[in-house]
Amino acid sequence: VAVAQDDLSAAHVHFHAAARLAPQDPLLQLALADFELRSSDARICANGRRLATQMKANPPARDEALRLLIKDALRQKSPAHAAIFAKELVALPDAILDDRLTAAAIFHSLKDPEFVPALTSLEAECSGSAEQASHLVDWMNNQSLALFAIAWG
Repeated sequence: VAVAQDDLSAAHVHFHAAARLAPQDPLLQLALADFELRSSDARICANGRRLATQMKANPPARDEALRLLIKDALRQKSPAHAAIFAKELVALPDAILDDRLTAAAIFHSLKDPEFVPALTSLEAECSGSAEQASHLVDWMNNQSLALFAIAWG
């Protein structure tokens, strides 16, 4: 309710209380981390980063914690840190197509040597599904990789 009313201070209190009442609930911990990572207060943001980093050690929460850390690193204009988290994420068995696309975009922006193998892997993964192939071509176009899309198609 506090978030809907744009009362971020009250919302933070509620998120924090819920997470404190259920410290073993990864969803509440991740919700608190996500909320804090969006804060303009550096101290609160650092706490969210610490919590998300801790949640990486919790297998049911690992992939979502890494997604939060990637978004945070990109918000902080730190693509090198985002790439570290992206490499961790795509190595997980639960990584989804969008995770691999995000990682490839980060690798491309950094001119990271991981980009070409990541793109090759994405092309192979998406070649069996028209829906995934369309998603990949759209992504390539958005990344200014239209020539790669044409060559692949």
